[in-house]
Amino acid sequence: MANGGMLCAQTNTNVVAATATNAAVKTSMPAATNVVVSTPVSAAPAAPPPIPEPLTLISADRGEFDMVGRVVTYHGHVRVDDPEMKLKSEWLITDLPQPGEHVNRIVAETNVVIDFLDDKGRTNRATGDRTVYSYAVKDGTTNELVTLSGNAKVENAEFIMTGEPIVLDLITRKITANNLVMVPRHSLINPNAGTNSPPATKPPASLTSSPPTNRQSAVGTNFPPMKLDPAPDPRVTPRTH
Repeated sequence: MANGGMLCAQTNTNVVAATATNAAVKTSMPAATNVVVSTPVSAAPAAPPPIPEPLTLISADRGEFDMVGRVVTYHGHVRVDDPEMKLKSEWLITDLPQPGEHVNRIVAETNVVIDFLDDKGRTNRATGDRTVYSYAVKDGTTNELVTLSGNAKVENAEFIMTGEPIVLDLITRKITANNLVMVPRHSLINPNAGTNSPPATKPPASLTSSPPTNRQSAVGTNFPPMKLDPAPDPRVTPRTH
């Protein structure tokens, strides 16, 4: 810029300032294009820890652990508390799976009682002398069954079922039984049977209807009802005797 002004030239390395008196002053400083501004980036929040799976608790008066055969046997007042069911018996044996694997077989005997919920949240009770739980995966298909035998019975608020044996499929949620006998708790034909509802009655007679009258039949005559004596015909001369 002329007439006492200042001329500034910008490069990537320095800035040169020249005055009108031809005295040059060189000042080194970073060019604007080389300025890098760093903005700190906050780290992503850590994922919450995985929720541990609910545990199955088994208690009894006495237990035996076979670490070689990986089998556990329980004796006396056996109780199993599982998120999906509750079991009681006097004797129970189960295999001990490797870490991360699923138990394959459980056998419970003597006064077996199992309480569980169905898909509708209803409480079901299964009883028997012997219960076998089995789990297997074959060709990509999972089979999970509970087989009741010896006075086997399943009951809930809707029915009582007996059979020999009774099989509960925990995958399909179906119950099958041989020699099946089912007793519904409510009548399937008359839903109101066994209730306190009053029996059906005939509707009352209309208050405006007149009471019935004793009318003499006009059978054998040509006269309408309620006309007992005919009026004399004036054209007929009465006979005298």
